[in-house]
Amino acid sequence: MAEIVLGVGASHTTLMNADRRQGDHPPQAQGIRDALGQAKTRLAAARPDLAVIVGSNHFRGLWLDLMPPFLLGVDAVQAAGEHGTPSGALPVRPNAAMFLCEELSAADFDVAFSAQLTVDHGVSHAVQWLLGGAVPVLPLVVNCFAPPLPKLARVLALGTALGNAIRQLPHCRRVAVLASGGLSHRLPFPDWRCPQSAADRFLVDSWRNGRGRWQDYEAKRRKLVTAAPAVINEPFDHGFLRQ
Repeated sequence: MAEIVLGVGASHTTLMNADRRQGDHPPQAQGIRDALGQAKTRLAAARPDLAVIVGSNHFRGLWLDLMPPFLLGVDAVQAAGEHGTPSGALPVRPNAAMFLCEELSAADFDVAFSAQLTVDHGVSHAVQWLLGGAVPVLPLVVNCFAPPLPKLARVLALGTALGNAIRQLPHCRRVAVLASGGLSHRLPFPDWRCPQSAADRFLVDSWRNGRGRWQDYEAKRRKLVTAAPAVINEPFDHGFLRQ
């Protein structure tokens, strides 16, 4: 039987890996770095032997040729390594991952699984800034960008089922759960079903055809993302954190 020793919710952004001497880094950016440092210290003190990371996919590991609402990495996990995030194989616990997959299935969640999953900074940012690569990881990828999206009630129910399954783990004693996201911020990603502009069509094309060649699209895609105006709803963020 396992214990959930710590839960962490933390924003992710590859812009944190930019050279601060060359870019515009507002004062709030240091606050984010400091908060992640505090969370990293608490994680180290909790001494987990597994970190379940719930994160999103930004079309560097999953594509429109196959986009499940929920996906568990049950064996080998590779990090894409975009923009200074970790690259290559991540430490894993396949026996624990398969146990959780089976338990979620028994709880009526038909979660897809991958024995050879590639994750991007939706997962690897937490590895870099919170874990330091020292703890085996189990990624649970939630589709946040390719409609139709899973309903919030279903995501909440999955979280409850996941917690119950983790507590039954026979292979680990101390488990940390990391939620890697961004609160109200959103990327300038169009609805792939109805692109409205040339930029939209470029992005959708990259999502359709990027498997094995996402780097071919990255330079232009990066410009589109960094040039987009910020879309942030601070009242929502504060309300969410109060909950």
